Amino acid sequence: MLRKSFILYSVIALSLGAFVAAVPLRSNFSVLNKYDVQVDVVYVYLRAYNVTEEAPGLGCLTMVSYVVVLNITNLTDQMIEMRDITVSVAKTVIPKANGVTIYDSVVSLYRYLPQDDFTYFWQPGVSRLLVLTGVRETSDYYSSLSDLKSALEVEGRTEEGAFATSHWVIKPVKLEVLSPGERVYDTIFGTHLFDFTDDGVGLMIER
Repeated sequence: MLRKSFILYSVIALSLGAFVAAVPLRSNFSVLNKYDVQVDVVYVYLRAYNVTEEAPGLGCLTMVSYVVVLNITNLTDQMIEMRDITVSVAKTVIPKANGVTIYDSVVSLYRYLPQDDFTYFWQPGVSRLLVLTGVRETSDYYSSLSDLKSALEVEGRTEEGAFATSHWVIKPVKLEVLSPGERVYDTIFGTHLFDFTDDGVGLMIER
């Protein structure tokens, strides 16, 4: 009985040893690796409007609709599937050791991107534009908005399951006033128009 137990333990030990030894040999594919993604907010459009009293459930609210365009770059030599997108545009963004604290946000959204959809796989070294839209209630401070800050985070996985992230990126967003209810921040389009149907990477720029 003792001999059989000793043989069993020896087999287990050898198996564990082989697994541990194999990890360094497969370091390029290790799920313990972490990869860098770059994200930048390149466009923000905001439009505030008052809801009429007759609208059931929403009467007299002030709403803001928004269009946000991000430029996301895969900085690695691995294909990365983008999964989680978090975006805030606010009056105050304070960086913390493990995240950010946000006050008076105008845009606040999270998207969990469709999985196993090749649309959201970024090839190594590739930059692509991602458009996000939404509507939310706003407060009376909207009329005084000009200088804001954006807080962005993108997370994804490599084909082997390793983690990829942009970490939190904080950037000033200086809005241009188009009309009393409209603001825009643009670093990419200028006089060019762009078309899109849904949130995602299906954004077409008219040349």
